[in-house]
This record gives sequence, structure tokens and C-alpha cells, in this order.
Amino acid sequence: ASHELLGLAELGDAGADLAELAFAEVDFEAQDAVGLGQLLADLDRAHAQGKHICAVGTEVIRALEQVAGTVGQIKPYHGWTSKFIYPPYDFVVSDSCLVNLYASQSIQLLCVAAFGGYDAVMNAYDVAVREGYRFGDYGDSMLIID
Repeated sequence: ASHELLGLAELGDAGADLAELAFAEVDFEAQDAVGLGQLLADLDRAHAQGKHICAVGTEVIRALEQVAGTVGQIKPYHGWTSKFIYPPYDFVVSDSCLVNLYASQSIQLLCVAAFGGYDAVMNAYDVAVREGYRFGDYGDSMLIID
């Protein structure tokens, strides 16, 4: 499972609930979230109980925001999303995220800047460039906590 690759198994051992969301992805503009039935029910329950929800990756951020109702409930959903998230944006589901360091001028970076705040994310990117962090899919990541 991908959470094992990310080293998140330790979080599960410490009592965190982990869930995996798979995508049939054509490109970043349109993706199909697969296997949402029980996951959405679990997320809705956790969200209603005020538990923290950490999205791993911009694709998960977008999928979770797609299924979020206007008053914060997580609604049943199966299908494509072309949700484009950019600053300013009020997130409904996740209160933290773990994301890669994306290339400048990418739509993924806009999503991250919306989550972490444009100025804060741009400052973090300045530090990452100056310190020689690795960008891209197999590079370094950052945890953003709201």
C-alpha cells in the first residue's frame, strides 16, 4: 500500500486511522476517484467528530473538496472532478496536507498555495531552492498544518 511507501505505517501503529484513495488519472485537470463508498462514510464520520484529516497529495486534496458539501458534510460521490483550486480558497475537509515540492507555475503549486497561504508557501519555496531541496514526484515534501 502507498502508506507503507510513505512511511505512514508508524502513524497507524500510533492510533491514526489511515485510508487509501486510488485514482484513474488522465491528467491533473480531470481525474476519476475510485472506491469512495466506505471511505466517504468514514471521512464524514471523522469530520463530524472533529478529527484531523490530512490529505496526502494534491489529487487527494481536490477529490476531498469535490465531495464536500457547502456546510461541511461529505456527500456520496463517484465520478470525475475537474475542480481547480487556487488562492484564496476555503478548504472544507482537510486541515493538513503532505505534498511534494512542485515546479513553479504548475497548477499543483496553486493548489498548495491555496492550502498553505500564498506568501507562506512562496517563502517555503524560496528556502527550498536556497537549501537545495529536490522538487518533483520523487523529491522532498512538505507538511502543511492549518
